[in-house]
Amino acid sequence: MPRRTILCLFALTLLPRLLPASALLDEGERLILDNKLREASVVLEQALREDPREEKVYLYLGVIYEQLGDPQRAVAVMSEGLNVARQAKPVLCFNIGNSLFDQGDYARAELMYTQAISLDSALGDAYLNRANTRLRTAQYPEAIGDYVVYLRLTPESPQRPQIERVMAELKDMLAQEEKTRQDAAAKQKALMDDVLSALKNASSDAKNVGADSEKVQVDFQASNIED
Repeated sequence: MPRRTILCLFALTLLPRLLPASALLDEGERLILDNKLREASVVLEQALREDPREEKVYLYLGVIYEQLGDPQRAVAVMSEGLNVARQAKPVLCFNIGNSLFDQGDYARAELMYTQAISLDSALGDAYLNRANTRLRTAQYPEAIGDYVVYLRLTPESPQRPQIERVMAELKDMLAQEEKTRQDAAAKQKALMDDVLSALKNASSDAKNVGADSEKVQVDFQASNIED
């Protein structure tokens, strides 16, 4: 191994012990921009140990772990960040939702998007991603509502044509389902009316038979008296 490479690696291992937390954060940002994610994670993990109140570090590490293929670790560090975050809290919730969505945990992802929206109602992307999550879980009316809000917040979205097409298809599907439901309800009511009508007629017939039986009984008794 060339001497220069050895020196660079040696400097990298010393860096966390030589720099204060703020400088570590700056160095971590530089490494992220250079797409040196593993090196950045080492520096930022040390920055977090130096100052666990720095909310940016939780965000950066969450993104790094996600990019490195460790979404569970990403969720863990960003969830920890929620305990200390101030300004970054909505974005942390949003990013946690994204990681959970990628893992197929749609129920928890929806909760995190909802929390992000409750913290920042102007966070348009949270509405979009919650709509996509609700689409996955067949909550179609709720998904349409989120798409509407997203388009209102981001009217110039490049995804507008696709979103509007999806909304139109969902509305058509819901309309067909409602028509099918109404038709089924009407058929059920008609069947019930027929059954009730038949039961009423049978009851009337039974009453007539009872009256005739009584008449027969009376006539029989009268015949006996005459004898």
